Amino acid sequence: MTAYAANAAAYARAMGRLSRRLATPFLAFASVPPGARVLDLGCGTGNLAAAATEADPSACGIGSDIASAFVMAARRAVPAAGFACADAMALPFADAAFDAGLAMLVLPFPPEPGTAAAELARVVRPGGSVTAAMWDVTGGMPIFRLLADTVALAVPGGREMRDRLYRVRLARPGRLGPVLAGAGLAPGPEAELTIRVDYRDSDMFWTAWSGHSGVLGPFLAALPEGAREAAREAVRDAYRAGSPDGPRSFTATALAVRAVKPR
Repeated sequence: MTAYAANAAAYARAMGRLSRRLATPFLAFASVPPGARVLDLGCGTGNLAAAATEADPSACGIGSDIASAFVMAARRAVPAAGFACADAMALPFADAAFDAGLAMLVLPFPPEPGTAAAELARVVRPGGSVTAAMWDVTGGMPIFRLLADTVALAVPGGREMRDRLYRVRLARPGRLGPVLAGAGLAPGPEAELTIRVDYRDSDMFWTAWSGHSGVLGPFLAALPEGAREAAREAVRDAYRAGSPDGPRSFTATALAVRAVKPR
């Protein structure tokens, strides 16, 4: 989770725009019963908590994240929910404290995803559910392909940066289910959740992702000024793709699995 913990505002401009859109179909897939006690693991800046609170004001939701900046931003954004700084590898909650656990776009990032999944399973009651999702980074994210593949060709070191991005754990089909099964849960079939995200123009697109605190943003920030400008122009050219600059709409597909804790 620490990979995205540097700057809440930068996260909101980049990945936050996508996670806000993903929250609604993810909640529908999770099928959490009304009034449930829910843990939102890796809550980030509160996008899933906001959607959950709006969909079911009777739910008792707690969001946890290891990044204090994210937790503070979530508290401001969603005052109706509770939030706590917590390490996914050692959650400060009692056994069976929740009816459901949600892990949207977070399981690949703890040092040991299996341990994080086991902790999530521990705090969910028998018969409760754990639902996880992660972007299909190489096959279902044209935004990442445009950014990373373009930068890989434009500047020295770009290929290595791209390869690190595409090696994100659990970011390919068939990876989440086994992790949940290893935590003692009974996973159902994997589903694809596809959203769209829109950008006004190439400048908005570049600004959103060049400052992100994941893999690409820090790489671009460390480039000499000339190389960074070359990357910027290459990305803007790829965004325009021979047409006038202006609005573009991209799909983004997440892979999701819902698992049940045996009674």
